[in-house]
Amino acid sequence: MQKKIDDQISFNLNFVFLILISSPFYFIYAQKNFQEVIDLEKSKLSSENKNSMNIIKPSQIKSSRVIYDLREIDKGNGMSIPVGNTVYFEVPLNNQMKPVEIIVIAHRQESKVVPNKSDGLGTNPQVRDPTPGLASVQIFDKTTKQWVHWRGENGYSSGPLGAKFSEPRISNNPEYENLYQWQVNGYIPINDKNSIFKEPLYPLAIRVQSIGKEEIYFHYLELKSTPHKPVDLEGIVTTNFSSSVNFGDYSSGVGLHASQYLYRENALKLDPDQAKGTHPNLPKNWEVKNGELQISFPASEIKLYSVEMILSDIKEQGRGGAFLDVFIRNERGELKEQMMKDENVPSKGSIRATPDGEFVTVGSGETLVIKSHRKDFTNIGAVRLGYELKK
Repeated sequence: MQKKIDDQISFNLNFVFLILISSPFYFIYAQKNFQEVIDLEKSKLSSENKNSMNIIKPSQIKSSRVIYDLREIDKGNGMSIPVGNTVYFEVPLNNQMKPVEIIVIAHRQESKVVPNKSDGLGTNPQVRDPTPGLASVQIFDKTTKQWVHWRGENGYSSGPLGAKFSEPRISNNPEYENLYQWQVNGYIPINDKNSIFKEPLYPLAIRVQSIGKEEIYFHYLELKSTPHKPVDLEGIVTTNFSSSVNFGDYSSGVGLHASQYLYRENALKLDPDQAKGTHPNLPKNWEVKNGELQISFPASEIKLYSVEMILSDIKEQGRGGAFLDVFIRNERGELKEQMMKDENVPSKGSIRATPDGEFVTVGSGETLVIKSHRKDFTNIGAVRLGYELKK
């Protein structure tokens, strides 16, 4: 009886939420939150700069992802952000209500020759760029009403304010980077470098500042929010391939322990050049073929909410260059839904793939695929699936 009551409450709440997000008031409220941040920023600018603020609206809005695609701006060169300038990104209301998990960016600076004393031609990749471009990604925190920046593991970043170095590259090859685990690693107020917050971070707005010595070009930004948590906790299933790793909390990631030494810890290896792989901990309905981990589900239908992976592309020779796709393949071998595309595999960390909606239905004969590509392999320490049996 209690379960029926709980199910009815859940249905009613979902119905109310659908009505709300279909209402004009939903969009007005979201824009109001964002506009208040923009008005605050404008109040700090001189009168001639108030009308020159660059504000980017989403290109695609998913349940737990928002994509801002700038790759086609200026004939594929991306958006130019001169030194000292800022670009603002509008966050939809649904994503203002979900904690930030990961920010993915693609950026670069103009390809150039870096002076090199050894040969005078700038061909040594180890020579540090004397005039680097730096991109600082910042989020306006709904709770504390201030701008905060990403904090890398152990506080490491390429520059101040959690900045990432914009590599000299040609326009059709910007560098894709992941700013991982905002809550796990903590985030820092831009005006208080000695404070580290690890509470859930709810974003009212995002901005990117060019804070280096050279203009940068911005091509892409993706906001990844913490997805819906399955009601039935038995549907959160973890498969470990390495004993040294742990996912931590499903929603916050707190307690995460990753490893950059998976290559020597008997992790599961996804190698595009290997026709078939295996592992002693591989469940019977999982297969490894040609760089793909193919997962079938025993139930006739499930609702899949998320796919998490603890990964590393470190190998004996050093850092690799693997990229990852996660998708659903139907019984005819065709793409049903893309959950992740061309994600940069970290040297050490956890990433999560989510569907376009709150969940995707995976039926009998359909397969969840985790694929390593770009002619490099990926070491997987563990996989965690969040799903429910469809009733």
